[in-house]
Amino acid sequence: MALQGTITGHEAQASDAGRSRQDDWVEGLRRGDPRTFDQVYDAYRGRIFGYLLRLLRNRPLAEDLLQETWLRVARNAHRLHADSRLEPWLFRIAHNLVMSHRRRAILYLDRLDQLRRQEPEAPTTPLEASVHTETRGDRKST
Repeated sequence: MALQGTITGHEAQASDAGRSRQDDWVEGLRRGDPRTFDQVYDAYRGRIFGYLLRLLRNRPLAEDLLQETWLRVARNAHRLHADSRLEPWLFRIAHNLVMSHRRRAILYLDRLDQLRRQEPEAPTTPLEASVHTETRGDRKST
């Protein structure tokens, strides 16, 4: 019977086997092996989607960023070092995409706010002048 907090021989073997599989996946991804990509995708798709959904609370956006995560994995797998830990790398890609999305959203909202505060441009055509006058309520009654 193992004490709480200690690792049994069986647990150590399972951990070693998991690490060995991770190492094999890293090597396969580095080589561009499509079967390895599929295995990694199948193993982590659900967990990464759950992570994105928890952070974003928006299913369609989480699905979009999940797709972008896997595109980046495919594009950048050759950059992995042989001793890289796969799981943290995958989740870091997803996390960075969420942070980038949030930065863009803040910039977009800030820009909208700036546009709302700007004075409207002066009309340049008679039609624009007519619409501008009507919307401001400056029409003279006849």
